[in-house]
Amino acid sequence: GSWAPLHLACPLPDRLRELDTLFLRGIPSREGTAVQWVPYRQADSSVLPGPTASHPVALLFLERLEGPAWDPAQAYPLAHQLRRAILRRWPDPVPVWILGHGAGPDTPRLAIHPLFDVGHDHADGHALGFLLTWPRSVPQAEQHQLRQVVRALTRLTLPNGSWILRARDPREPVPARPRWGLTPERWSGPSRRWTTVTPALLDAVPKPRQPEAAWRRLFRHAGLPEPLLAVAHPLPRLPGAVPARQTRLPTHYRPPLIATHLTLEFAEPVSGPLAVGRGRFLGLGLLAPCPTTR
Repeated sequence: GSWAPLHLACPLPDRLRELDTLFLRGIPSREGTAVQWVPYRQADSSVLPGPTASHPVALLFLERLEGPAWDPAQAYPLAHQLRRAILRRWPDPVPVWILGHGAGPDTPRLAIHPLFDVGHDHADGHALGFLLTWPRSVPQAEQHQLRQVVRALTRLTLPNGSWILRARDPREPVPARPRWGLTPERWSGPSRRWTTVTPALLDAVPKPRQPEAAWRRLFRHAGLPEPLLAVAHPLPRLPGAVPARQTRLPTHYRPPLIATHLTLEFAEPVSGPLAVGRGRFLGLGLLAPCPTTR
């Protein structure tokens, strides 16, 4: 399969000068305390860069440091709470790509994805934090303002308590190796096969004689190429995720709209993060790349 992402322990700026000074003074250095963890990934020649999902996006993580437990069934209300907190802190007027109202189904905009511990043998689905993505095509000043708003959001009030949060920009070195679920590599691929962490909600009820039309619309609105294979299944393929029927949906998203887990296979590797279906900007339909085999 593809190489696993690595984080290298690199010396902090001016560390060599500090060591020289300590040596000349006869003072032993403290090993292991002055490093920064920098993401690194070795290229795999068998995986070629694939098409980006819709538009190039910027990423920002919010790590949950402490607070009450939430599981993948509550992804939508959790994303909704963070969206409300961002809007409360944003001065008027709020850009359409953040507000969402008035944006067409194909319009790129801010997406808020709650992240959970899924996809490994011991995964229990506990909440890790959030992944925020937005189109790089929006004005730089508005991107900067969003980063500032999110960095200042260190406490998120929830119905059952509060989360203590810490923003992490993947462009910047980090003092400790981040958890796998809070790294760009976990959600970006590229990969030919993807499967849902949270169920996808079809944009419309499939017509009995033309069910494929609803599926094509689902992928087109997400800016994805049509997959070679799309399999719907009520139970998740990833350990730690929850069945589609357990997912909490707002009243306007409930039946007759269909919520289902999906596994997709594309002709060429596709880069993420990927999310499909209604509610894909608020926690639903988030996909994770599947491990490749040889």
